[in-house]
Amino acid sequence: MKLREHTSAVLTEDLPAKRLVAGDAGTMVHVHCEHSAHEVEFLNMTGGTVAVAPVRAAQLRPVGTRGIAHACSHGIAGAGFAPFAASREYKLG
Repeated sequence: MKLREHTSAVLTEDLPAKRLVAGDAGTMVHVHCEHSAHEVEFLNMTGGTVAVAPVRAAQLRPVGTRGIAHACSHGIAGAGFAPFAASREYKLG
């Protein structure tokens, strides 16, 4: 599925240089030639920009109807870091 500008997408792998992890959700702000790469904006839960990152198409998936936002701290935590928000899938039981 081709992702379009102004739609949401979820990272499928970490982007350590931007302090983003797989599961973080962002908004497509630009689709590069032939959908090979995208510029994605990642926001905190109050709408502030955390990062704008170039992301390869293979590193993204569409947001599903079963996705739910998970809020957590976006900052340095020891040697690692925690994302500002992560998207996870849930199952109805």
